[in-house]
Amino acid sequence: MLSEIEFRPEGPRNDPVALIGANDVVSIGRSLASTCHSPAHLTMFYSVAQHNVLLSRIVHPHLALQALIAPPPSYARKFGHPDVHRADQILQAAIQRDLMPASVRRLDLDNDITIAQMPSKIVPADPEDAFQMFLARYRLLAYQQTQLIQVPPVRKARMAA
Repeated sequence: MLSEIEFRPEGPRNDPVALIGANDVVSIGRSLASTCHSPAHLTMFYSVAQHNVLLSRIVHPHLALQALIAPPPSYARKFGHPDVHRADQILQAAIQRDLMPASVRRLDLDNDITIAQMPSKIVPADPEDAFQMFLARYRLLAYQQTQLIQVPPVRKARMAA
């Protein structure tokens, strides 16, 4: 379970975007923003929301909304488009380059993935900033795809001291 809503990629038309509403977008964004992408070896918190925003920027535009909403990498491998999986591999290499200590890096790039394909340095955002980035990217992509769902304004969450 990703948040209060259950993510079912096997749903109608295998299209998670078609299954979500405005409140779901907020719920998904909050959940992804507070989930660490791969906590085992990272030197700092890097959220799934930020990862998805970056992923949505490097896939083909018609896959961007799917890449933003989907919880990679499991979705990309099991249900997603091969191009989303490929873009995720490129980001994984950038994560290793930027967010893992040298002692655990294993930049095993596929033969056809090069350093030049990777985005510029990844600078992790805190969960609230990642959430806002997620919502802004969602609004832009939904508008571009003329599927704009009015997402209600969300007050910034207070971080516990």
